Parts: sequence; C-alpha cells; structure tokens
Amino acid sequence: MAADGEVAGQLRGAGGSLRVAQGKPLGKFIPATITDRAALEGSLKRNRLDGHGFSADEREEGRCSLVAPVVVRKSEILASLSISGPAFRLSEAQKAASIQAVRKAARDISALL
Repeated sequence: MAADGEVAGQLRGAGGSLRVAQGKPLGKFIPATITDRAALEGSLKRNRLDGHGFSADEREEGRCSLVAPVVVRKSEILASLSISGPAFRLSEAQKAASIQAVRKAARDISALL
C-alpha cells in the first residue's frame, strides 16, 4: 500500500502490468515483485490472453488484485477497473467469480463509451 504522498510504482501489481512502458527498468519493491524481463513478458502474455490481470504480493505482501481493461474502439485501453484485498480471503472459487464480475463490469463500462 502506498504511504500518504507516495506514488506507487507503475510496474507493480495487476493494473501496472496492463500498462507497462517500453523497456523501462524493473525495480524490486518487495520480494515477489517481478523484475525478470522474461517473467514479466510471460505475465503480460497471460494478461492479454486471459483478458484480465491478477497479482498477488506484488504491491504489498498478503494483498492481491484483479484488473480488467476498459476499452474503446474494441482494443484501445482507456482505463482499468480493479478490486483488491487480503489474499487469505480469496479462495479459488471466489477468485474465479471475482474475475468474471470485474470483467463484466469493465465490458459494461466499455459499452457505454
């Protein structure tokens, strides 16, 4: 969690992985932060194929987040919609249901644009 006045790194967490810039250095924030370029590329490929992002322990240990893109013109990401919370509260069934809910909400917003 970012402290008051701190800007959270753009390359941290699910939302950041949807918007990773071209080749910027990857800093390590906590032990689970992805800093290996190949591992990051694999994670980004999964995000593209799945249509959503998921991260656990990348911003803060014990925290996870799910994110889906809000798009215009069928593929241009305008924004992202995310939920986050304590990882211990997210069972696999809850994760699957939450992914579907976030994706549907993002699609619904996209359809309004």
